[in-house]
Amino acid sequence: MELRIRNAAPIACALVLATILGCDTAPTAPPVSTLAVYVHWNGTGLPDRRLDIVELGVTQTTDAGGRATFTLRPGHWTLRAYVNHGGPVGAIDLAVTTRAGETSQVDVVDCVPCLAAS
Repeated sequence: MELRIRNAAPIACALVLATILGCDTAPTAPPVSTLAVYVHWNGTGLPDRRLDIVELGVTQTTDAGGRATFTLRPGHWTLRAYVNHGGPVGAIDLAVTTRAGETSQVDVVDCVPCLAAS
C-alpha cells in the first residue's frame, strides 16, 4: 500500500500543477475580419440594397448612406450584391478575401449594365 501512495503523489502533483497552470490561460477568441461594402450610383450611396455572404447565408441591407459591414472569419468569400438602380434587380457575385484584424473595402456600382461594360 505504501508503494501505491508514493506512486500516486507525483501524479497528484502533476494534476494540481496542470490545473493551476490551466487557470491562468484565458480562452482566445477566434480571429475576425471586417468587410465594409459601399453600394453607390453616380457618387451617391444607395439604401436598402441586399448583400449576401453566399457561403454563410448571411444577409444585410445597406443603410441610408449605402453602407453595410460584415464581421467574418478571415478567408475567401463570395459577396452577392442585388443591384441595378432604375431597372430590374440583378445579382452580381464578387470574390473577396478578408484577413484577421483588417477591414476589406468593397465598392459596388449599382448598375449591372455598367459593370458588364467595364
